[in-house]
Amino acid sequence: MLRMMVDFRNTCAHGSRLFNRAFKRALSIKKHETNGDLLGHLLEPGFTAAPKPNQRLYIYAAALAFMLRSHSAGSTWHLTFKTQIRKFDLTLLASDGTQLIAPNVSMGFPSGWEELALWKSTP
Repeated sequence: MLRMMVDFRNTCAHGSRLFNRAFKRALSIKKHETNGDLLGHLLEPGFTAAPKPNQRLYIYAAALAFMLRSHSAGSTWHLTFKTQIRKFDLTLLASDGTQLIAPNVSMGFPSGWEELALWKSTP
């Protein structure tokens, strides 16, 4: 998990692209590593249509959001991240009309991710 966070941090810190990156390290989350329903959706087979879903931005961001929300000091990073992804407005279509770049296609976001408990305000 720490190596994954180092890769994520370095990608962000050095200005590399995130929108369609497949990170080197696949993140594998086991059922006993989830807390309630915050990461449970990552255990569902085919939680996203993106290729290599365990190496895409979404699973890395979900793990980071989970860790930050679990910290005793709390965090609102998950809300800031959600806002930034909403602002991502780049449409690139293939010649057949299929979408090439979108959060669910190139970044591993599952459908309806914004409504998941992980990305909602803390109670």
